[in-house]
Amino acid sequence: MSKTGRLGDRAEAAFLCRAMEEGLEVARPFSASLRYDFVLDNGTARLLVQVKYTAQQVRPGVYVVRTARQEHSGNRRSPKTVLYLPGEIDFVAVFLAVERSWYVLPFAALRGRKSITLYAPGLEGQSPDGVYLERWDLFWKWVGGRRLLKASGAKLVAKKQKTGTD
Repeated sequence: MSKTGRLGDRAEAAFLCRAMEEGLEVARPFSASLRYDFVLDNGTARLLVQVKYTAQQVRPGVYVVRTARQEHSGNRRSPKTVLYLPGEIDFVAVFLAVERSWYVLPFAALRGRKSITLYAPGLEGQSPDGVYLERWDLFWKWVGGRRLLKASGAKLVAKKQKTGTD
């Protein structure tokens, strides 16, 4: 596995733990070919979340993260950067590894950008996306576009059950 893949796995594991701490129901798809990494259930809606990782600083406390996906096709030596489409994801959760903090951005906040610049805690006011720093509450407030889990499309990773049984 590539270094980038391992870093992505670390971010996804960190996201899983944090989402559970926030009290969300979390499902992980079986397929790696889907556009999203997790399905969250807030009790009202199912949300598709793409997790991103960055440690790339352009200057101290300032990070750049790709908010598009890489598509490999045919004879191309390098992958093509492709924007996510409406309905493919509902949120992007970005892990700033050095800061150990998260940005939780609704899909609409991406506004067609292939990458975004995010700031460390304490500097977030310098960015229009600073309002999304540690905004885990947005997962609870989002009720549009209700999504249903397909039994064959997602594996339940963590689910708090009222009975306390598996």
